[in-house]
Amino acid sequence: MMKRRVPTLLLLLIIPWLLTGCWQKVTELTPPPPRFRWESPQDGVMIRAVDGQGMVVFHIYAPEGSGQATIQRIEGTAPATIQVRLYVESLAWLKLTYGEVTLIASIPETDPPQETLFLAGGQASIGPESPYWLSIQPLPPQPGAKLFGMPALPGSFLITLPQDFYWGRHTTFTLHWSDHRR
Repeated sequence: MMKRRVPTLLLLLIIPWLLTGCWQKVTELTPPPPRFRWESPQDGVMIRAVDGQGMVVFHIYAPEGSGQATIQRIEGTAPATIQVRLYVESLAWLKLTYGEVTLIASIPETDPPQETLFLAGGQASIGPESPYWLSIQPLPPQPGAKLFGMPALPGSFLITLPQDFYWGRHTTFTLHWSDHRR
């Protein structure tokens, strides 16, 4: 009878030890969710992050029509996609800076956007096939939509960061923008 109790007792001691080791390995493989910090020097510019399924969307409300915001990932693994939904009445130009890269997009009210890349002292026009291309989509107004507890401005622009941002493993970017009224 004593012989049977020793293996059972050993099993009861070994199983929790094995489970603890396996759980620790699983948690080591699960990356922490990304955390961000943001700021804007302009009064009235409000920023909110909404994350999900490998992407994060930053909602930026800019009632004055022009402004600046810097967003930095301070922890966790970078999401596969980062988008900015910029709530302004119109968008004349947008400048994105990260690392040594500066991209400027002019957005005429009737024509497709024109984008210029400034890199290492030079500049070049770029197109949608470029890894530096900013996708900028005007979005129609959503009747009754609220943002930060207030009615959202009519319409917005959805901006997707370029592939080069992810390839370079950047953690910080700055946006400057101005509407057609400025």
